[in-house]
Amino acid sequence: MIFGQTSLAHMSITFDEIDAGGVVYHPYHLKICDRARNQGFAAIGWGIDRQMAQGEGFTVFSAEQRYLRPIRMEDVSVASRLVEYSKRSITVQHAIFGGNKTWDEVQNIHGALDQMSGCRFFAQVKLVYISNASSTSLAMPEPIRQALGLSARL
Repeated sequence: MIFGQTSLAHMSITFDEIDAGGVVYHPYHLKICDRARNQGFAAIGWGIDRQMAQGEGFTVFSAEQRYLRPIRMEDVSVASRLVEYSKRSITVQHAIFGGNKTWDEVQNIHGALDQMSGCRFFAQVKLVYISNASSTSLAMPEPIRQALGLSARL
């Protein structure tokens, strides 16, 4: 996951993620986005295991969500884009689509992810970089800012 670029993750919805109506249970939408975001962090060398080993990492501060169309037990694509940042936080947009979107389809999205055809769920999630021991916010270390493609000047 690099600032301004859209990353893509493919996942399968499993039986334990759906409700009695056959659609994804509402809290699992964010779980799916979290899984995609963690794959993006891992791809740049900052997976959850590295964050935990350092005793600091990202935690969700706020999440704005829109449920646009039902998601059923199927394969989905999750597009994620880091859209804002500060010294201590990042904001990531996520969009879940049915089926398997291609890399070319998501790389050419210049507007909001939720405007792309077939978007079923959209979330904008603000994450704060914290110390795990004290749960207080920290400035992101230079190596993670570089890995995320963020400006050194904040």
